[in-house]
Amino acid sequence: MSKDTQRWSKSKIINDTDYEEANDVVFPAGFEGWVRIPYESFDLAAQGWTSLNLYCVSAHPKSVDNSFAEEGLSMGVFAIVDNGTSNFGKVRVNDNDTPVYLYPKTPEQKKAKSVLCEKTLETLTADVGVLMHNPDRGFRSEEKYVLTNAKIAEIAAKTDAQLQKEIKKQTQARTRGESPTVSRLYFKMQQFATEPVIPDEALDCMNRILAAYKAVGVRAYVAIYYMSDPTPTNPEKPASFDTIYAHLDQYKKVFATSKDAIAAVCFALVGEDGEWDYERDSWSPYSPPENIKVEFQRIVTKMLTDTLPSDMYLTLRLPLYKQLYVENLLQQGIITQDRFNRIGFDEAAMFGLEKGNARWVPGNSQWKYGMEQAPYAYNDAETFVTKWFHNKRNTTNPFFVGKSALESMSQQRTAAFSAYHSNMDIGTTNTYEDTLFYYWKNDPAMKITAAELTEMGLPYAPNWFEDENGVPVTRSVYDYLRDYLGYRLSMKKLSVTGGESTGQTISVNAVLNNYGYAAPVTMTESGFVILDEDGNVVSSTAAGNPTTWHSSNPTDYTDRTQLDHTINATMTLPEEVGTYHLAFYLRNSAGQSVRLDNATPYENGYQILHTFKLEARN
Repeated sequence: MSKDTQRWSKSKIINDTDYEEANDVVFPAGFEGWVRIPYESFDLAAQGWTSLNLYCVSAHPKSVDNSFAEEGLSMGVFAIVDNGTSNFGKVRVNDNDTPVYLYPKTPEQKKAKSVLCEKTLETLTADVGVLMHNPDRGFRSEEKYVLTNAKIAEIAAKTDAQLQKEIKKQTQARTRGESPTVSRLYFKMQQFATEPVIPDEALDCMNRILAAYKAVGVRAYVAIYYMSDPTPTNPEKPASFDTIYAHLDQYKKVFATSKDAIAAVCFALVGEDGEWDYERDSWSPYSPPENIKVEFQRIVTKMLTDTLPSDMYLTLRLPLYKQLYVENLLQQGIITQDRFNRIGFDEAAMFGLEKGNARWVPGNSQWKYGMEQAPYAYNDAETFVTKWFHNKRNTTNPFFVGKSALESMSQQRTAAFSAYHSNMDIGTTNTYEDTLFYYWKNDPAMKITAAELTEMGLPYAPNWFEDENGVPVTRSVYDYLRDYLGYRLSMKKLSVTGGESTGQTISVNAVLNNYGYAAPVTMTESGFVILDEDGNVVSSTAAGNPTTWHSSNPTDYTDRTQLDHTINATMTLPEEVGTYHLAFYLRNSAGQSVRLDNATPYENGYQILHTFKLEARN
């Protein structure tokens, strides 16, 4: 035993008769230290035993065998007990008269030996966009694939490398170089609007396109639709409801095959441009005739119960549609609460808090319902195209929006926002200087301060208004949207306690903050790893539930208190001596990793938190 043993207090505990059948011993609450059971009390060979197990509530059983006698410890069987947060532990012995000697650690020894790391981590200063590459969030792109027979043949003739190069170029070009990690991907299926079956070549084409997006680090926000607004020169016809319903079985194959390439799906199957209405008809999608409501319900139900994977996120054009066509499915037990929660909204006309849009107006019942549902889903937004933004300095322009856009998208927990609309598109008479993005970036009126964000109840990371030298920097509406759409996670505190030698157990405790609009709901894996000096994973432990990492109270938006999220893990240290790194990981099903807003090394998808050396056990 360690020479320090002599300074430890010694006590004797007799077995509790409540555990007579199991021959267990109850430790005092929170006991940490050594246990000694006199060796003469055991005849392992006679009992047919090969080991003696120590049971701790929150730890793996530790095994102690006869080799202790060969190491000069024949006076007893020893084991270290470290319960951490456990209230008690048990040790099994031969009979109820066996004395068990406890050697608890002193407070000084606990602190000296068990706390291996305890630190507060710094957030990044005004960075140059290193967090822009985090997946499934931020400014997004938008592309359309009109799947005619000719287009399908054209794509089939391209190699994967050619297709990927083309996609990488166009996502950059259509966002003015925003390096998006998500893109709304329209598949226009007018070619098959009257066909009961979509040919396999078309489905294979969709899968190839989705795979190519994934390969270049962009996940798809998929929208499948059949027709655009008809014109005299483009008299497109809608697909019948029966045809759409039949096609769902084929889209199911695409969603299953390309699941990991998809961040979310937008329900765009009905209406012109997928917006639920047909201008040739007299009815409104907000209050359609009963026979049309029945058709909408039929398609929505199949989409949710059969077509989409159960954990895939879906957006609807308006909160109203969730109330009309989804709530009843939950009430009847047709879908689960989790499936219901994964349905968010596609705000295709974001005008800020002052204006809202025709049906989804800040403060009305639709807006409030959206605020209630949005925290648990994936939500997207876009503004109108530039051609509707003439005379941008005119405050009466109904399509123009300023700082209230920040609050609007915060209330709806927006994960992604189009960087094509009123940014890359400039119409036929406008210039880039006429776009909303230019205004948000460059107009002095669009500069924001920490005081303004606080007044609006909008969080921001501690060092966001400073450069690396601590010098204040100016921020704009554009900067805030770029950095806080979706999630922005930082590790606030890290504590590591437990063993400090090879093969021993450590407990990891971390506190995370989210300063972004939304929880990282599309992230499927999180936890801690131990890396060797070369960055190889030695061990990995899953920890945390990213879907719950909200920035503030998800059930009450008016409560703007910054939430702390605690993540715990128990890990076994490597068996070999050497230098190691404790790191954190967070990624989606495509394997795309998240970088934390922390000034610590980030390598190969792992945020390195602590470096330590391991020595051999005595």
